[in-house]
Amino acid sequence: MVQAIVVADTNYDEKSNDGRGTDQSKHSSRSYTLEEALQETRIGKCQYILTFLTGISVLGSTIENTNISYILPYAKCDLNLSTEEQGLLSGISYLGIVFTSHAWGFLADTWGRQKVLHASAVGAFICSFLSAFAMDTITLIVLRFLAGAFAAGASSGGYSYISEFHTVATAARSAAFVSIALSAFWVFMSPLAIAIVPMDWSFYIFTLEYKPWRFFLTCTTIINLISAIVFTFMPETPKFLAAVGRKEEAVKVLSRMYAINTGEPKEKYPVKSIENVTIGNNLSDAKGICDFLSLVIEQTKPVLQKPLFTNTWKLCYIILVMFSIGHGTFMWFPDFLMQLQRYEGIPKTLCEIVGPKAVVSSSAYV
Repeated sequence: MVQAIVVADTNYDEKSNDGRGTDQSKHSSRSYTLEEALQETRIGKCQYILTFLTGISVLGSTIENTNISYILPYAKCDLNLSTEEQGLLSGISYLGIVFTSHAWGFLADTWGRQKVLHASAVGAFICSFLSAFAMDTITLIVLRFLAGAFAAGASSGGYSYISEFHTVATAARSAAFVSIALSAFWVFMSPLAIAIVPMDWSFYIFTLEYKPWRFFLTCTTIINLISAIVFTFMPETPKFLAAVGRKEEAVKVLSRMYAINTGEPKEKYPVKSIENVTIGNNLSDAKGICDFLSLVIEQTKPVLQKPLFTNTWKLCYIILVMFSIGHGTFMWFPDFLMQLQRYEGIPKTLCEIVGPKAVVSSSAYV
């Protein structure tokens, strides 16, 4: 009888183990939505690190669009800039953004968010670094236009990149934290400009006289250099990987996030398969220039049709007003202050003080 009980218990244990194994197998084989898969990573320090690094990328983009304002009062003396050339130089980076933002957004949806952020940082660094050695006005304007054009990639791709590592509940918060980089701009740039630009030294590199304002431009490229190095090793977003059919790679990225957030081995990540995700067409689908243009049109159509069209033009109008008033004033503000400091005589309106004048020597600014 004892033997019969032992046999019965053994059979019961085997059935129980088989049952648990079947349940675990079903759990591991079930397909998760991307939202569920992100929730399983346990939002934590991995997302915090990604938010910080994406903030650096956005900061680099902001710097490239505004650093020229700090050096204009000095550069205009060395390059004999007219008021019109100063205005063009101040706004040329924004012109680069206008011409390329749509292209960067398209590439982010078809080529990849990580690749866009990396290419943007590399291009912005190279063009901005070369602009510090520009020997004439035309070269400086062209290089600043290209720096702005590349920097637009970080603006258009950065927020999408970080949001796709978060669940719906935390995505907006992560984008808000990345926006703190815009405030960090003032902490970084103003002290740097105060420390470097007013210096009184120069030396020659062949026929180029290298002055503090050129050194300031060189220093401001460091952020994009850091971003270019960092995003060489950063992962692509799980959403994009899943959308282009690379779901196994998406699961690997998610499992690494889980391991960093929890301290557990990535093998313990319960998600082994995720459902299909759609964000648009893949750039690899384009076999020629006609296919490429068709892809661009297909990606653009939704924002020009109902129900998105109304929100599209409202958003465009709001951004136009913000950039026209806020950034337009900021670009000229350093020059306004310099002219107000030099002004002597009966008080006048700001427009009378900063009106067209002959270019003065650089010693007046020191």
